[in-house]
Amino acid sequence: MLSRSLPVVQSSRLAWSSFSKCRLSNQASVTRITLARVCHSRTFTSSRSWLKDYPAHQVITMPALSPTMTQGSIGPWKKSVGDELAPGDVLVEIETDKAMMDFENQDEGFLAKILLKEGEKDIQVGTPIAVLAEEDGDVKAFEDFEASAESSGSSGNNAPAEEAPKKEEKSSAPAEKAPSQTKSTTSSSDRTFASPAARKEAEARNVDVSSVKATGKTEFTNEPRVVLSDVKSHRPAAAKAPAAQASAAPAAGSAGTYEDIELSNMRKTIAQRLTESKNTAPHYNVAMSINMTEVIRLRKELNDYAAKSSQSNYKLTMNDFVIKASALALRDVPEVNASWINDNGNGKAVIRQYKNVDVSVAVATPTGLLTPIITNADQRGLAGISSTMKELGLRARENKLKVHEIQGGTFAVSNLGMFGVDDFTAIINPPQSSILAVGASTEVLRLKDSKIVAEQQMKVTICCDHRVFDGAIAARWLGRFRTYMENPKLMLL
Repeated sequence: MLSRSLPVVQSSRLAWSSFSKCRLSNQASVTRITLARVCHSRTFTSSRSWLKDYPAHQVITMPALSPTMTQGSIGPWKKSVGDELAPGDVLVEIETDKAMMDFENQDEGFLAKILLKEGEKDIQVGTPIAVLAEEDGDVKAFEDFEASAESSGSSGNNAPAEEAPKKEEKSSAPAEKAPSQTKSTTSSSDRTFASPAARKEAEARNVDVSSVKATGKTEFTNEPRVVLSDVKSHRPAAAKAPAAQASAAPAAGSAGTYEDIELSNMRKTIAQRLTESKNTAPHYNVAMSINMTEVIRLRKELNDYAAKSSQSNYKLTMNDFVIKASALALRDVPEVNASWINDNGNGKAVIRQYKNVDVSVAVATPTGLLTPIITNADQRGLAGISSTMKELGLRARENKLKVHEIQGGTFAVSNLGMFGVDDFTAIINPPQSSILAVGASTEVLRLKDSKIVAEQQMKVTICCDHRVFDGAIAARWLGRFRTYMENPKLMLL
């Protein structure tokens, strides 16, 4: 820390080297960010002549709330300046690349200052967002506390306060060589040599002399030189309409109004990850129709029993049966319960086959698609899957899911049947290798024992990564899935 007796810096030309020899005082408590300004700044002006000492405190930075998070946006602050904080208290909501999540405080203290207000977007991980003081009486001392301009802005290119001065120091390091570089550049590539007569003629013709093809040479350096005849023979190129303007202009008769919707962090992540998945994973699809007669009957029986029983509190959905049947089929055909890993830590690409069966279930929320996870789904009963899924779905729509509840999963299920969709294909959510697309249950006529009968059928499509397993394995998995769905009592064993 800098000594409290540090004199006022009067000269704005004081070099960095004069500060590098400053002695540190054990009793001074200049904040880390303030120190970073001094240690990395090359000059100081009279407007920052005094360095203020702040009481003992901690600068809270933008956390990485998920392994893939590099930036986040500030949501509602749950605490105000002056509030006492304890470990586990929710300080602020942070919009990550996954969802809106609570940021829990880890230390005791008092909130001294909020550096970034609600609504600040694209804040880099590590950027200061608040200050925590140790004592209640120290809060007022931080009223004028400021993080550096680089860390307090809302630009997507923000960086932590300590990093920005390094970039400035690096860019200003070759300052002494600048004059020679400027001279060299001016005398060669950026300068057009031309005779006085050629320049006069070009000015009269309203022609940029740098656009004229030179046929002459300079006397000593033998560089291209525009002469009078070059200007007289010069024919300006036809002006081209800017491509950007041409593409942006609406076609005749099709003009209309529109609204540009700002992307949330979640939407950016969905776009990035699914584009990457579609471009890198060789997708293929295998479809099959399922006779739903028995599972519809069993679901009604179980729900009727729960409604009459005072000890049973569940209401099963068709999606609960789909999740359970998927998990059991994954246990029977473990090749599908796997991922493609480009690097397993030894520089080798491998297929990682999981022992646990964790099923991610797609849930539509107002801000985007989330996939909360039913862990160990093969070991859960239908009632347990149902209650867990209802709870996760509710908290997903309220943006209250924890990181571990949406991070991971070995298989995914996406059900659009409740929206009346007959069948569809889905995009694999990496690093998973497959996703089951579930359509609606519809009544169809089929021939059975020489008679035409009506039955409920549901079409499902498993979308697979061909790097991990082939079509024959996908067909075998679908066969096991159909066995459980058409004989649902097997799920109860």
